[in-house]
Amino acid sequence: MIARPSRAFVIAAALVAATSALVAQQRQRFRAADNIVTVEVMVRDGNTLATGLTPEDFELTDNGVRQTVELLDVESLPIDLTLIVDTSGSVEPMVNELRLYVRQSAEVLRIDDRIRIVTFSGQVVDALPLQTPPMEVPVEKLVADGGTSIYDAIMSALMRTRLSDRRQILVCFTDGIETASAMSADALLEVAKRSDSVLYVFLVKQVMGFPLGINYDDSRGYWLPRLEWNGPASVDPLSRIASATGGSSTEVAVRPQLPGILRATLEDFRTSYVIRYRPTGVEPSGWHEITVRVPKVRQSRVYARSGYFWGK
Repeated sequence: MIARPSRAFVIAAALVAATSALVAQQRQRFRAADNIVTVEVMVRDGNTLATGLTPEDFELTDNGVRQTVELLDVESLPIDLTLIVDTSGSVEPMVNELRLYVRQSAEVLRIDDRIRIVTFSGQVVDALPLQTPPMEVPVEKLVADGGTSIYDAIMSALMRTRLSDRRQILVCFTDGIETASAMSADALLEVAKRSDSVLYVFLVKQVMGFPLGINYDDSRGYWLPRLEWNGPASVDPLSRIASATGGSSTEVAVRPQLPGILRATLEDFRTSYVIRYRPTGVEPSGWHEITVRVPKVRQSRVYARSGYFWGK
């Protein structure tokens, strides 16, 4: 749970803690004699997942220098799934559907996978510590009330350390209306760039298909629902943050779109590629930009993390 004795203090403390911890992890990793970078890669050929690719099919550059890559056996790598669930007051009309989809997410996991649940309103709460299935999912804890700390919640999940023999995927359900985070979008983007996790954001709409939101009516003195998206201020940052990790941000209707898209996302992630390489021909310090191309697939869309930090 995140406390806020002073908003200015928490913003500074959260940013320092987030960037320092993740940079420290990267520094420790790349000091080793056998420096290895691991990159989750999803490749689409049009609207379908590109399968059957070999290491030679990938062109990966590290700060502009071509690297030699190898593929890992994804079937041998279990998944750690973190569900980040918006429980703020603005999602109250959708909370029953969200409870159902959280339970369904746990049901599609395999016996060696693990799941955790983080909820957020004005505060961030670990509703379910990391566990292996089968387990009883505490959906009764998904009670809508209060403000929305989207950035704080995503930051707390991105800070988790990924184990080398597991894959880590974060799935965030939210209406995208940020109101209460101490962490800024720009600071969270820097954390996302240094994370080994892949983040997917589902911007959830009401049943009738319109984005859910609220506006303050000065003439009445209270909040009123609105049915039109109020500009890209919250949506665009979430899209950039997810893309930096190799994930994406998708706008969906809570019913009937979300269940199918959620299941497909988990299955696509499970069968996507994991690349690793030893950086060669690049300086061992600072930010390293990664680019991944698959020339063999003509209409390819490649989703991969944007880079990593290599410290001395």
